Amino acid sequence: MRRKLKTLAIELESQGISVFRRLAYLAARDITDEIAGGPILVVAPHPDDETLGCGATILRARDRGQRVQVVIVTDGQASHHSAWFTRDQLVALRQAEAIAACERLGVAAHDVIFLGYPDGEAQRHLEEGRRAIKAVADALAPGLILYSSALDSHPDHRAVAAMVEPLAYDAPAGRRVLGYPVWFWRLRTWFKLGQMLRGLGQVSIVRVSTGDLIERKRLALAAHRSQFENLTGEPGWEVLRPSFARHFLGPNEVFFEPKAGRSPPAPNSAATGS
Repeated sequence: MRRKLKTLAIELESQGISVFRRLAYLAARDITDEIAGGPILVVAPHPDDETLGCGATILRARDRGQRVQVVIVTDGQASHHSAWFTRDQLVALRQAEAIAACERLGVAAHDVIFLGYPDGEAQRHLEEGRRAIKAVADALAPGLILYSSALDSHPDHRAVAAMVEPLAYDAPAGRRVLGYPVWFWRLRTWFKLGQMLRGLGQVSIVRVSTGDLIERKRLALAAHRSQFENLTGEPGWEVLRPSFARHFLGPNEVFFEPKAGRSPPAPNSAATGS
């Protein structure tokens, strides 16, 4: 009975968030044709966020011949606690999965950069991360930077936003930075409703159509096997639920664009998550 109630609660949460996601689609401005042009830099807190948050946008850009580089900030080793895998083996596994997923998105292995900060500790590496990401951006000269949204409830995601968003205030003319939501699509994110509404007031909602790319994005997501399959059968091996994954396989990918005139993030801080 308890398991059935938990399953029902998960499904009700998913349905509730799906309603908001559809409202976000309606409120968002379609920028599908605006992403054509120069290189794109994608910054992901963990291996799999790059595919969840903007996999179809990456595919669309690569199909147009645009170069895409992906920076993955943490090593992903805290995703599971296993008696079968050491932490180093988990890091190697998740890196291999990220490379395979990015290759399915059209991004070559040499364009996937791992900063390797410990999973869950991105906040401790803010300045180092800012410098590393800025160095990649300076070399690539992207017209668009995609990164995990500051509205996500995960502290690593918010720390990455704090690393990237300063690039919006010292950027060449025409460069855009867009935050992609991941853990935003969880009910717990909305427990701090006032804070969330203030955050939404500081961004514009835009969207990129997934169109006929959705099955290729699904295939890229499947490369992150450790996140969707219990590889060892251990009860503590957590996976992303299908009801959660559905939020990333719809007709659009949603992004939050910081509004002009917004104050830049403090130089030595990042919003904390729950």
